[in-house]
Amino acid sequence: VIEAAKKRQSLANLDEGHAYPVKLESEISNEEAEGLFTYVQTKSAQLQAFTEAEIALLVQLFSVVQFQEGQTLVQRGEPGTWFGIILTGTMDVVLPTGAVIALPPGNIIGEMVIWVEDSRRQATMQGGSDGLVAIMLRSELPAMMDHAPELMIKLLRIMGSSSFVKQLDNVKRERAVKLKPGLKWNEPGGRPGNDKEGFDM
Repeated sequence: VIEAAKKRQSLANLDEGHAYPVKLESEISNEEAEGLFTYVQTKSAQLQAFTEAEIALLVQLFSVVQFQEGQTLVQRGEPGTWFGIILTGTMDVVLPTGAVIALPPGNIIGEMVIWVEDSRRQATMQGGSDGLVAIMLRSELPAMMDHAPELMIKLLRIMGSSSFVKQLDNVKRERAVKLKPGLKWNEPGGRPGNDKEGFDM
Protein backbone atom coordinates (compact mmCIF):
# COMPACT_ATOMS: atom_id res chain seq x y z
CA VAL A 1 0.00 0.00 0.00
CA ILE A 2 2.82 2.42 0.86
CA GLU A 3 4.67 1.69 -2.40
CA ALA A 4 1.45 2.18 -4.38
CA ALA A 5 0.90 5.50 -2.63
CA LYS A 6 4.39 6.61 -3.58
CA LYS A 7 3.68 5.74 -7.20
CA ARG A 8 0.36 7.59 -7.17
CA GLN A 9 1.81 10.92 -5.99
CA SER A 10 0.33 13.52 -8.32
CA LEU A 11 2.46 15.42 -10.81
CA ALA A 12 1.17 18.59 -9.17
CA ASN A 13 2.89 17.49 -5.96
CA LEU A 14 6.13 17.14 -7.88
CA ASP A 15 5.90 20.79 -8.83
CA GLU A 16 5.29 21.75 -5.21
CA GLY A 17 8.76 20.48 -4.43
CA HIS A 18 7.77 17.36 -2.51
CA ALA A 19 10.80 15.07 -2.19
CA TYR A 20 10.32 11.47 -3.19
CA PRO A 21 11.67 8.93 -0.67
CA VAL A 22 12.59 6.70 -3.62
CA LYS A 23 13.05 7.28 -7.35
CA LEU A 24 9.69 7.65 -9.04
CA GLU A 25 8.62 4.32 -10.52
CA SER A 26 6.76 3.65 -13.74
CA GLU A 27 3.16 2.52 -13.50
CA ILE A 28 3.38 0.30 -16.57
CA SER A 29 5.86 -2.37 -17.64
CA ASN A 30 8.98 -1.58 -19.65
CA GLU A 31 7.54 -3.56 -22.56
CA GLU A 32 4.38 -1.43 -22.59
CA ALA A 33 6.42 1.76 -22.23
CA GLU A 34 8.70 0.80 -25.11
CA GLY A 35 5.67 0.19 -27.32
CA LEU A 36 4.25 3.62 -26.45
CA PHE A 37 7.56 5.38 -27.07
CA THR A 38 7.74 3.71 -30.47
CA TYR A 39 4.14 4.78 -31.16
CA VAL A 40 4.74 8.47 -30.34
CA GLN A 41 7.74 8.45 -32.66
CA THR A 42 5.19 8.29 -35.48
CA LYS A 43 3.57 11.45 -34.08
CA SER A 44 6.68 13.54 -33.45
CA ALA A 45 9.40 14.39 -35.96
CA GLN A 46 11.73 15.27 -33.07
CA LEU A 47 11.38 11.86 -31.43
CA GLN A 48 12.04 10.06 -34.71
CA ALA A 49 15.72 10.89 -34.21
CA PHE A 50 16.01 8.10 -31.62
CA THR A 51 17.07 4.60 -32.67
CA GLU A 52 15.39 1.43 -31.43
CA ALA A 53 18.24 0.83 -28.97
CA GLU A 54 17.99 4.41 -27.69
CA ILE A 55 14.24 4.05 -27.16
CA ALA A 56 14.87 0.96 -25.05
CA LEU A 57 17.28 2.98 -22.91
CA LEU A 58 14.92 5.97 -22.65
CA VAL A 59 12.30 3.62 -21.22
CA GLN A 60 14.71 2.90 -18.35
CA LEU A 61 15.50 6.59 -17.80
CA PHE A 62 11.93 7.93 -17.81
CA SER A 63 9.07 7.06 -15.46
CA VAL A 64 5.62 6.57 -16.98
CA VAL A 65 2.72 7.75 -14.82
CA GLN A 66 -1.00 8.22 -15.31
CA PHE A 67 -3.01 11.42 -15.46
CA GLN A 68 -6.78 11.89 -15.55
CA GLU A 69 -9.12 14.15 -17.47
CA GLY A 70 -9.46 17.44 -15.62
CA GLN A 71 -6.49 16.77 -13.33
CA THR A 72 -4.23 19.78 -12.83
CA LEU A 73 -0.71 18.60 -13.52
CA VAL A 74 0.97 22.00 -13.49
CA GLN A 75 -0.14 25.27 -11.94
CA ARG A 76 1.14 28.53 -13.39
CA GLY A 77 3.76 30.08 -11.10
CA GLU A 78 4.79 26.81 -9.43
CA PRO A 79 8.45 25.78 -9.46
CA GLY A 80 9.28 23.38 -12.29
CA THR A 81 10.81 20.09 -11.19
CA TRP A 82 10.10 17.72 -14.10
CA PHE A 83 9.75 17.49 -17.85
CA GLY A 84 8.17 14.82 -19.98
CA ILE A 85 6.64 13.39 -23.14
CA ILE A 86 2.92 12.75 -23.60
CA LEU A 87 2.48 9.09 -24.54
CA THR A 88 -1.33 8.72 -24.60
CA GLY A 89 -4.28 11.01 -24.02
CA THR A 90 -4.20 14.79 -24.32
CA MET A 91 -3.17 17.69 -22.11
CA ASP A 92 -4.67 21.18 -22.16
CA VAL A 93 -2.31 24.12 -21.69
CA VAL A 94 -4.14 27.14 -20.29
CA LEU A 95 -2.22 30.29 -21.24
CA PRO A 96 -2.28 33.50 -19.15
CA THR A 97 -4.54 35.00 -21.83
CA GLY A 98 -7.12 32.29 -21.17
CA ALA A 99 -6.48 30.55 -24.48
CA VAL A 100 -6.34 26.75 -24.32
CA ILE A 101 -3.97 24.65 -26.43
CA ALA A 102 -4.62 20.91 -26.67
CA LEU A 103 -1.48 18.80 -26.81
CA PRO A 104 -1.73 15.28 -28.32
CA PRO A 105 0.69 12.37 -27.82
CA GLY A 106 4.27 13.02 -28.88
CA ASN A 107 4.43 16.51 -27.41
CA ILE A 108 7.31 17.43 -25.09
CA ILE A 109 6.23 19.34 -21.99
CA GLY A 110 7.98 21.21 -19.18
CA GLU A 111 11.39 21.24 -20.88
CA MET A 112 12.23 24.77 -19.70
CA VAL A 113 13.16 23.31 -16.30
CA ILE A 114 16.27 21.85 -17.94
CA TRP A 115 17.72 25.23 -18.79
CA VAL A 116 16.55 27.47 -15.95
CA GLU A 117 17.30 26.55 -12.35
CA ASP A 118 14.43 27.42 -10.00
CA SER A 119 12.24 28.04 -13.05
CA ARG A 120 8.54 28.80 -12.64
CA ARG A 121 5.80 27.28 -14.76
CA GLN A 122 4.53 29.77 -17.33
CA ALA A 123 1.11 28.17 -17.85
CA THR A 124 -1.35 25.83 -16.17
CA MET A 125 -1.64 22.34 -17.61
CA GLN A 126 -4.57 19.97 -17.16
CA GLY A 127 -5.50 16.55 -18.41
CA GLY A 128 -7.66 16.94 -21.51
CA SER A 129 -8.38 13.22 -21.41
CA ASP A 130 -7.04 10.25 -19.44
CA GLY A 131 -3.54 9.29 -20.48
CA LEU A 132 0.06 8.48 -19.70
CA VAL A 133 3.10 10.76 -19.59
CA ALA A 134 6.77 9.79 -19.42
CA ILE A 135 8.55 12.10 -16.99
CA MET A 136 12.03 12.75 -15.69
CA LEU A 137 12.79 14.76 -12.58
CA ARG A 138 15.26 17.60 -13.01
CA SER A 139 17.12 16.26 -9.99
CA GLU A 140 17.74 13.02 -11.89
CA LEU A 141 19.58 14.68 -14.78
CA PRO A 142 23.15 14.48 -13.35
CA ALA A 143 22.86 10.76 -12.64
CA MET A 144 21.28 10.13 -16.04
CA MET A 145 24.10 12.04 -17.73
CA ASP A 146 26.64 9.80 -16.00
CA HIS A 147 24.68 6.69 -16.93
CA ALA A 148 24.08 7.46 -20.62
CA PRO A 149 25.97 10.62 -21.64
CA GLU A 150 25.60 10.31 -25.43
CA LEU A 151 21.88 9.63 -25.25
CA MET A 152 21.31 12.43 -22.75
CA ILE A 153 23.17 14.93 -24.95
CA LYS A 154 20.93 13.92 -27.84
CA LEU A 155 17.86 14.23 -25.63
CA LEU A 156 18.91 17.66 -24.39
CA ARG A 157 19.39 18.86 -27.97
CA ILE A 158 15.87 17.76 -28.84
CA MET A 159 14.50 19.39 -25.68
CA GLY A 160 16.38 22.57 -26.56
CA SER A 161 14.88 22.60 -30.05
CA SER A 162 11.40 22.08 -28.63
CA SER A 163 11.91 24.90 -26.13
CA PHE A 164 13.12 27.27 -28.87
CA VAL A 165 10.10 26.55 -31.07
CA LYS A 166 7.74 27.19 -28.16
CA GLN A 167 9.43 30.48 -27.36
CA LEU A 168 8.93 31.57 -30.99
CA ASP A 169 5.27 30.54 -30.78
CA ASN A 170 4.90 32.60 -27.60
CA VAL A 171 6.31 35.67 -29.35
CA LYS A 172 3.88 35.15 -32.25
CA ARG A 173 0.94 34.89 -29.85
CA GLU A 174 1.97 38.02 -28.00
CA ARG A 175 2.20 39.90 -31.29
CA ALA A 176 -1.14 38.52 -32.47
CA VAL A 177 -2.86 39.88 -29.37
CA LYS A 178 -1.62 43.37 -30.22
CA LEU A 179 -2.73 43.22 -33.85
CA LYS A 180 -6.11 44.32 -35.14
CA PRO A 181 -8.26 41.24 -35.85
CA GLY A 182 -9.49 40.42 -39.31
CA LEU A 183 -7.15 42.70 -41.27
CA LYS A 184 -6.14 41.15 -44.61
CA TRP A 185 -3.07 41.80 -46.72
CA ASN A 186 -5.12 43.30 -49.57
CA GLU A 187 -7.30 45.51 -47.33
CA PRO A 188 -6.57 49.20 -46.54
CA GLY A 189 -3.88 49.33 -43.90
CA GLY A 190 -2.94 45.73 -44.54
CA ARG A 191 0.22 46.47 -46.46
CA PRO A 192 3.57 47.05 -44.73
CA GLY A 193 4.11 50.70 -43.89
CA ASN A 194 0.40 51.67 -43.97
CA ASP A 195 -0.71 50.32 -40.61
CA LYS A 196 1.89 48.16 -38.91
CA GLU A 197 -0.44 47.23 -36.03
CA GLY A 198 -2.63 45.38 -38.49
CA PHE A 199 0.11 43.60 -40.36
CA ASP A 200 1.24 40.18 -39.18
CA MET A 201 4.43 38.98 -40.80
